[in-house]
Amino acid sequence: MKILFLMLALCFSLAHSRRVNVAAGRTVRAGGLVGGYSSQNLTLLTEEDKIPIQEAANKAIELMNQVKTSNGNNNALPLSLVDIIEVKTQIVAGINYAFKLNIIIDGQPKICILKVSHLYPWLNGGQWYVYLDNPENTVDPCASYIPNARKRRSAPLLGGVHEAATDDKAIQEAALWAMEHLNKMSNSMFLKAMRNIISATKQVINGYRYRLSISVVPTSCHNSEVNSKKTLKECPASNDAKSEACDVTVTSTAGKYAMESVSCKAEPVLLGQKLGGDDHDYKPHGMIGGGDHDYKPHGMIGGGDHDYKPHGMIGGGDHDYKPHGMVGGGDHDYKPHGMVGGGDHDYKPHGMIGGDDHDYKIHTGDAENAILGKDTHDYLPHKDQNMASVNLRDAILNFGSGQPNNAGDSVQQMSIPVDNSECVQYKTAFEDFKAKYHHLYSSQKEEDHRFQVFCANMEKVKVIQKAEQGSGQYGATKFADISEEEFRKFYLGFKPIQSARKWPAAKIPTDPIPDAWDWRDHGAVTPVKNQGMCGSCWAFSTTGNIEGQWAINSASRKLLSLSEQELVDCDKEDEGCNGGLPSQAYDAIMKLGGIETENDYTYEGKDDKCKFNQSEVVVKLTGAVNISQDENEMAAWLYKNGPISIGINAFAMQFYMGGISHPWKLFCSHTSLDHGVLIVGYGKKGNEPYWIVKNSWGEHWGVKGYYLVYRGDGTCGLNTMCTSATVN
Repeated sequence: MKILFLMLALCFSLAHSRRVNVAAGRTVRAGGLVGGYSSQNLTLLTEEDKIPIQEAANKAIELMNQVKTSNGNNNALPLSLVDIIEVKTQIVAGINYAFKLNIIIDGQPKICILKVSHLYPWLNGGQWYVYLDNPENTVDPCASYIPNARKRRSAPLLGGVHEAATDDKAIQEAALWAMEHLNKMSNSMFLKAMRNIISATKQVINGYRYRLSISVVPTSCHNSEVNSKKTLKECPASNDAKSEACDVTVTSTAGKYAMESVSCKAEPVLLGQKLGGDDHDYKPHGMIGGGDHDYKPHGMIGGGDHDYKPHGMIGGGDHDYKPHGMVGGGDHDYKPHGMVGGGDHDYKPHGMIGGDDHDYKIHTGDAENAILGKDTHDYLPHKDQNMASVNLRDAILNFGSGQPNNAGDSVQQMSIPVDNSECVQYKTAFEDFKAKYHHLYSSQKEEDHRFQVFCANMEKVKVIQKAEQGSGQYGATKFADISEEEFRKFYLGFKPIQSARKWPAAKIPTDPIPDAWDWRDHGAVTPVKNQGMCGSCWAFSTTGNIEGQWAINSASRKLLSLSEQELVDCDKEDEGCNGGLPSQAYDAIMKLGGIETENDYTYEGKDDKCKFNQSEVVVKLTGAVNISQDENEMAAWLYKNGPISIGINAFAMQFYMGGISHPWKLFCSHTSLDHGVLIVGYGKKGNEPYWIVKNSWGEHWGVKGYYLVYRGDGTCGLNTMCTSATVN
């Protein structure tokens, strides 16, 4: 009882204490009620602890500057932060900050008393709000710059409904999902597409609830699965299209959407900006005009039916209806051509330009040495003549990926210098890329940066395509706006190490095998999964192999989708989202006592605390084997036993679009494995033997999520680290 009394007295004392003093009386933080505001002494905080406080203060300035700009004061000096005078913090569903800030307003230092809330930071970065400490204090220098100041007189209600920007990425994604759902519900033969988002709100529940008002119009495309994700860019509105306004409520919980309600009605008038007047047709515009003009995408606009045709340069006669390159005399403009010269030189596509009749000959020779340049240049084959702007020799000199300078060097990057003048040619391609993959950026600065990365990547694609030895096609995949460094960091994660577990060699069958085999056709492969921005490819390669082994060799012969997240969280031999190895993962699963299903241990795409439940284990391993590096023996083992877990150099995969990929060894070293994948079959197309490789980047990458890669010469090191688990 005495101890209890002392504890109560201590709690009472702490609750009434105004501050805790340490080391010669310096204040660390104020006391107060549990859940109340606590003062922060900036002089005692570490630099790391100051980061979120500085971020919150900067966010307040950013939000207030948005109000200043939207009020028409574009030419006025923006607000800028001088320093943080005082700050208190409060832990809620996130964190509240009470600031006393020194801010430059119109060139003069002013003191503002503000509060900033960063709510639900664990959900898509959370929500930020700035408001006055005293809503009635209209004389505060910052009062006129508070967002929604006339409406908001208190802190935002936790769990309340808040207005959301229609260009918010989460809102855009929810609206696109809603359109897919509306089309699935529709009995119409034709697909409906979203014209624009009229308004949006969001509310935090167990996830998010979005209430959206969207403008919808029927298109000329059939309502089918293959067209389900298409927009007005790919499917123009039908000629007699009448738009509708649809109010939808969508929830998003644990990454899954659900429709709560939907109501659509005809729109009496067209929405959005309305352009008109005499020179209307001479202005580039999107959806706006008379008649059914608005429902057709078009380029430059002129008279007659000119507006309804996409075209390039504007001129006389039917000039506008033909795409053309350089502008000249006669019928020169109507022919696509490359470099401009004399005679009929311009009418022939050609690669590198030289003297005599060099340009008019098709060059043949040793394809392996198709380097363009000096001396023997004329005797070497020129590959894709449309790629002649790429200096392959320079690209190779600047190339580092897969070719360490010294023994032990890490894989470097391909570097192709580009300037803004070269990037102009990719502007339309970048717009198409953003529309296709629904990429939205946080600011114009970020978009400009991503365009520069996109441009550099497209120059890189030219080099890869030019040097391609097979039928592989490369282009603007969903990864086209990220650097090679970002690609490796977020989407790979295979980490070969010298000390990796060595398993016994697999016994190779000697029976004849068919010319082609695909375990997808025999119930041993689950649907393509998506690792997201987590370097967990090794876990997907591991589970894919075990799923196949269980379906083929276990007593139950049942195909189960197994948990990658269990490996990310609980495999202490590997490094979760920072990489790992299947050969180590097998060992970790055996030590854990087995592996759970995807449903029981759901994928999150991030490192988390281990939540392994022994009672939910569905598969146990008996061991693992290393499989031969001979690709004929690999095929024999796969046909007899099931899919094979492998490591591969993923350099060419960032831009892979289809075909049978066969990049140069120079570009794709067999010693630099960085991605874990799964071979599920093999085949041959014409003279190209290939492997069927299951990837973990979703079904919208590659060939419906698969990589077809050349079989027979160890392309990209795919034969150097082949393993499989064994089951009862």
